[in-house]
Amino acid sequence: MNDVARPTYFIKVFGCQMNKFDASEFERFFTERGLVPAPAPEQADVVHVLTCCVRQKAEDKFFSLLGALRKHKLSGGVKVIGVSGCIPELRDVGGDHAFVDYVIGSGAPEKYYDQIEAALIKNLDMKTGAEPVALHMPQSGISEFVTVMRGCTNYCTYCVVPAVRGPEQSRSVTAIRADARRRLQAGAKEIILLGQNALAYGMDLTRPATLLDALSAVHDLPGLRRVRFVTSHPAWVTEEFLHGLKFLPLVCAYFHIPFQAGDNETLKRMNRKYTVEEYIEKIAMIRRLFPEAGISADVIVGFPGETDAQFQGTVRLMKRVVVNQAYMFKYSPRPGTPAERWGDDVPQKTKEERLAVLIDTQREISLRLNRAQIESTMEVMVDTADHMEPGRYKGRTRCNRVADFTSTKKHNPGDIVSVLIDKATPHALIGRLSTRHKRSLL
Repeated sequence: MNDVARPTYFIKVFGCQMNKFDASEFERFFTERGLVPAPAPEQADVVHVLTCCVRQKAEDKFFSLLGALRKHKLSGGVKVIGVSGCIPELRDVGGDHAFVDYVIGSGAPEKYYDQIEAALIKNLDMKTGAEPVALHMPQSGISEFVTVMRGCTNYCTYCVVPAVRGPEQSRSVTAIRADARRRLQAGAKEIILLGQNALAYGMDLTRPATLLDALSAVHDLPGLRRVRFVTSHPAWVTEEFLHGLKFLPLVCAYFHIPFQAGDNETLKRMNRKYTVEEYIEKIAMIRRLFPEAGISADVIVGFPGETDAQFQGTVRLMKRVVVNQAYMFKYSPRPGTPAERWGDDVPQKTKEERLAVLIDTQREISLRLNRAQIESTMEVMVDTADHMEPGRYKGRTRCNRVADFTSTKKHNPGDIVSVLIDKATPHALIGRLSTRHKRSLL
């Protein structure tokens, strides 16, 4: 059967890296049943949407898309609409939207394959037990996520994740290694071990393990060039763990460590389990052991009761720890969380003004840190080539900085090259292929 005759699918992802990982699993599921990818949802027979409810904006975008999909289905376009992720754990998506063919939760994708297959058989006139179509098996990207655990038991008062994804559930080291091996065999060069709080990995297993065990399990796999991990809760960062990373040279010195606020009273009400002073010490410890480390963070403005003085504490902390990148958000109440009961008392205009201050502050910090790399030579893994401008490439350094560079040579995604940095912006390093042999590990 040719591609034109095969049913098509489109996967739309809202939210976190966990959803991106799940999307790759659903992609494999659809492909193994003979479906081929469509370029847009309105051109697909099957549309699967992975939802996020961590912030109101993502939830609003999902329901807007769902309305558009309803119109496509009524006009005879889309035949199967499926929804998964966090929103179905909070909302009655199926009951409120009868045109949706299947609604599943936020658990591991394989838990729901029978339910999805039943919807495909009913609406696409498919037969069960379809043979995999090897020609169209999806290739891995250069960088691939591998989930080490699902759920969270930190219970931050603003966060809905424990309610929608449940308590921490770690995968076995064996399963993690097998998953990483499969992705490397499909073409990946970098593996990112993923968990809501990756440093808590393995505590719930019958035979306890640590994130170092998981990192070690993938470290020697053929074809692997880099390993990363996200996310790290500050309270779980220890000197023992950091020393352990020294024995794993393929693990990149990049740490995503949210601080969320720069005021101890706010952190206590958020149930973050650390103080501003402790966060500063954790960052200092990382830089003491990994002087060239890249560090990023998450920050929330407008948490219930946040005063101007408390917000200024967040600005001071941002200037003190000088992280390479910060993901900054306005607080939005999430259903069922303790913070929702406290009321959303910081005016929207105030939130926007505070967010603008943080964005400007971080832009200055990022530009200063990136400019400090001018005239240095950095190791870059090629991600993409600019097809509109031959000889221009984009990649990332070991510390997760974006690098745009030019070269007279041809490079393939996954190649590791040395780049001499000539310029810098707040968001990227700009340079050219270097002829120097010595590389910075940045």
